[in-house]
Amino acid sequence: MGDATPSDAADAERNANPPGHLPPEVRVLQRHLIEAQRRGKGIRKAFDDFCALSFSKPEWAGLASEFLADLFENDEETLTSLARVPDMIIELSEGHSGMTCIVASHWAISGELENLNRLAEAMIAAHSRLEGEAVTELMLALCTSLAVVKHSRAEQLMEIVRPSVTDDQVDSLRDAELWLAVGKIVRTATSEQRRMWNERLRKARSRWTWESADEVRALRHLLDHIGVGIDGTQMFRAVVPPAWWDLAMEVIRERQAPALEPPPTLTEDLRPPALESIPEPTRQMPAPDAHGSRWLFFLAGSLTGICLVILTMWLVPEHSRIAEDQGLSWREEQMEGYQEELADLVTEHRKVKQGTWQENSALLMGTTSILPRHGNRYRLFLEWLQLDPPEDKRTREMVARLLYERFPDPALIDLWEKLASDETVDQTELRQAASDALAAPGSPWTEDDRIRLQGMVDG
Repeated sequence: MGDATPSDAADAERNANPPGHLPPEVRVLQRHLIEAQRRGKGIRKAFDDFCALSFSKPEWAGLASEFLADLFENDEETLTSLARVPDMIIELSEGHSGMTCIVASHWAISGELENLNRLAEAMIAAHSRLEGEAVTELMLALCTSLAVVKHSRAEQLMEIVRPSVTDDQVDSLRDAELWLAVGKIVRTATSEQRRMWNERLRKARSRWTWESADEVRALRHLLDHIGVGIDGTQMFRAVVPPAWWDLAMEVIRERQAPALEPPPTLTEDLRPPALESIPEPTRQMPAPDAHGSRWLFFLAGSLTGICLVILTMWLVPEHSRIAEDQGLSWREEQMEGYQEELADLVTEHRKVKQGTWQENSALLMGTTSILPRHGNRYRLFLEWLQLDPPEDKRTREMVARLLYERFPDPALIDLWEKLASDETVDQTELRQAASDALAAPGSPWTEDDRIRLQGMVDG
């Protein structure tokens, strides 16, 4: 007999491990895991040993994931506590998704957003190896789940998954886009506020209060970022107090209307009453609705005129007093929100603040892999620098220029107008930025935009 050839060895291995079966060494660990689950002892070690070997070769990964999904079919909580993200990525890369979908669904139902974020991060890193309808559905589901609390991560997912969406997945895409729009509205809120909005928006039928200092701050931030025609705005209507919503919409419509004429001066008779004179709800008033009794007194009056003033007098100054008590200004709150949203860029932000334009121009121009100019994170980083400006004058000027040249829209003017009302901000530089923005050739400013910018220039 002659020596065995490589093809003979391959045939022998296939006979020992026929298609659809794990090899003997993995089947031993398979039996150990089954026994550990039956006895309820040593399951962590048995699970880790099985996964370490069965997921070490791509051709075994699919069979291993199917086995685990079957084994833990009636004990998904245990599977969720044992599963590891790297093993899920291997499973997905081999065209299987049983274990990953079970675990991710459990995390979503339980609100374990940090675990979902870790899975999303791993899928983004490995996306070139992941394909198929199951992967697309999973990415869309992750995008929907993370859009409010981890907006930047959700945007990264959407950029990757959008080209692979099929006709059957259009509804899932629309859901993800809607939640992304909602997340964009609160992206600069604090992490606590984003988590609060995430919970309340996803449980819109629950009864929520709106009386604590944190809740008032969240409403004040919301008032600055929603608007007529802004995608996602209507989602908030279901969870905020109805009367506050009606009044807020009146304020927003007035704010968004072209400022062709200055508003009339209030006469003495129309001046808002002192806060102390606004009556609290009495015992004879209707029972509280799902949003709390504190807002009921708004229902008795007109939703225009004096009530608009009451809204801004009652909500905004209260928030300002709270912020002062806690040592936080509006700008500091915004900076905190940006820092949480861009936590991985804190070092770069510090370098830009302390360095020169020459040292940081590549980063700020969006030509580095750390912060490419295409994507919302680039704009957020520039806005963060407007709120927390660099020490170098040339860098400050270029940050403003990059914003008005690359993002000439009403949202930028909103930010500048808020900064213009802050006495700690250099108003000379802000007026110069508004003037330069007006003079920039080819800028698509509307008539209303130009009026607002000119108002800033005139001071």
